[in-house]
Amino acid sequence: MTERVAAAVRTLAAEIERDTTLSRAPHDLLPVYSGWAGYLALSPAGDIVFINSEATKDFVEPVTELLWITVALVNAAARHPELAELLPGRPVGRPDCEQCGGLGVSVR
Repeated sequence: MTERVAAAVRTLAAEIERDTTLSRAPHDLLPVYSGWAGYLALSPAGDIVFINSEATKDFVEPVTELLWITVALVNAAARHPELAELLPGRPVGRPDCEQCGGLGVSVR
């Protein structure tokens, strides 16, 4: 991750931290995807973590599944265009997904 993107993550996380209605994320983590039991957040180092919002204390766990890392990065770039360089490149010759037609999002 470039220093410019890391600085953007820190700045965006600080803005959210000031608005407690948006998140209870630990310092420097930028929430990027909300789920049933918690949310995914991006660190300035480029790591994706899961924060369990149902736990009595914030529970932060590294995310290692490629699917959830991709979900987090796509959501981060969609919400914050300055983070678009974090998106993974599409493998050469890979066919379009039958569900989304190559958009990278679930279409229902």
